Amino acid sequence: MASSSSIIRALSPSLANIALNTAGSHDDALNARHFALSGANSVDELIELIPSDYRLVLTDPLREIERHTYKLCSARATLAKWTHHASVGTLPPHLRGSAPRIQFSSGYKDADEAKARQAALDTADAEYRVKQLKESILAKTDEVTFMQLALSPQRLWSDLASHIVPRSVTVIAGSKLPVLATAADGTQSVSAWENSPTAIKIRDDLLQDCAVFALRVVSLVEARDAALSRKIEKKRAVAAAATTAAADTEMVVDGVTPNTIASIVRKEVKSVFLGLIAQDKGKRGKGGKLMEITKVRSDNHDRYATISDFFTERSLESHGQVPGRTQEVRPLPTLSPSPLTRSQASPRRRRDGSETEEKNGQERERPVVQAGSSSRRRSSSSRSRSPRAQRQKERRGLSNP
Repeated sequence: MASSSSIIRALSPSLANIALNTAGSHDDALNARHFALSGANSVDELIELIPSDYRLVLTDPLREIERHTYKLCSARATLAKWTHHASVGTLPPHLRGSAPRIQFSSGYKDADEAKARQAALDTADAEYRVKQLKESILAKTDEVTFMQLALSPQRLWSDLASHIVPRSVTVIAGSKLPVLATAADGTQSVSAWENSPTAIKIRDDLLQDCAVFALRVVSLVEARDAALSRKIEKKRAVAAAATTAAADTEMVVDGVTPNTIASIVRKEVKSVFLGLIAQDKGKRGKGGKLMEITKVRSDNHDRYATISDFFTERSLESHGQVPGRTQEVRPLPTLSPSPLTRSQASPRRRRDGSETEEKNGQERERPVVQAGSSSRRRSSSSRSRSPRAQRQKERRGLSNP
């Protein structure tokens, strides 16, 4: 955009010179200038064609005309949509809704009289909304008419001329040319100062062309809005055609339909979840005893089946799920006991030397450590004992040879 603007700025004096020098009459020069303006492809390029002395004062008014034209295009589009709704008997989004519902008693709501009154209320509400649509169309029509009057050639010329004339006073005053006088001895001096004919002609031409600048802005904005509308309509038509084709076509690959794939995925997920339930399995605990695990009841089976159905539906909605592939489900992590739990389960020593441990608020005697166990012997040797406990142990050993 910057390079294009620079090129246009560089060529604009040349275009003006061509219009002034090659034209044989005033009409030819006017046509040449307007032909140059019609070659602008955007509002930015059009602004670059304005003479540099007047470019800054005319940029904001032309931008305002551009914004006003966008609003006019939006109002026209809304009016067209509402008119279409009125022709096909539908309502626009701002008028859609349901009729008020009357709260009848349980003994009267099923009566024919109650149904007739509710139907009459629905009819009155529908007629009211249709009337509101007609009033909305009339209001939007008045808005479009008002905005179109603001873009009339006379209004546009008056607006831009109010910026050109004050600026031209400063430009012409700063572009005066000297009037030279020759004395008898041949010396020249400035006898007076006069306005520059070029500055005056630029002002007059710009006053004559300002309406063309404004109308060209309106034309560019309307053309861009029409192109955008056609693009949106084309995308909607393609999407509607694709949706219709997808609804009318059922994918079948080697006898496999989407329902078959969904059934396979559901069965695989359910088997994975149900396989996590432990049945008839044991686990060895302390003392070498076998701790039997209670079989899972039927309600647990139902719970896992419900969970598997939920994850099956979620997997079918996900784009990353591959039908028919069994994925491994990681077990839940085992939480380590907290320091508080360890402290509560720490062993306690009685006065006679035996140890106890507290668990779940109950104190129980700790099993005696066998002398042949190396691991127990290492743990007991590393644990510090009091002298009193040592003497009691020696006394028990002497009494039991």
